[in-house]
Amino acid sequence: MCELRKSFLENGIHYTLHGDYYFPDFTDPEDCGSLGKWADLHLAFLKEHQPHAYVEMLFADKLVPYLRDLQTQTEDRYQRLVEQMRQAEGVTEEWKARDPMAWVGRMNEIAARAREMVMGEWVNR
Repeated sequence: MCELRKSFLENGIHYTLHGDYYFPDFTDPEDCGSLGKWADLHLAFLKEHQPHAYVEMLFADKLVPYLRDLQTQTEDRYQRLVEQMRQAEGVTEEWKARDPMAWVGRMNEIAARAREMVMGEWVNR
């Protein structure tokens, strides 16, 4: 009787023998916990709107690194947008000290616009 190989690579997917069956090796993002707000949102988008890309990256074990990279880049972009808008609109620390409620309201508007931009540019693409 022929001995089965412990693992092999086929079509870019690595398989490992478990009992009598070969299963693809991949890191399930669900097992990693939350990868961050933006990564979690993009993961949900991929599952719903681009299932083929989701499965392809999952089985090639590229999904988790892709989501971690996306989280980092998206968070950086969001922070830069908030800071640029804050400066462009003159929302300063002096204003915060003078009228905290107005400052909070304006910062919430800025954050909402930045979230909307990031969602369109990075998350829902």
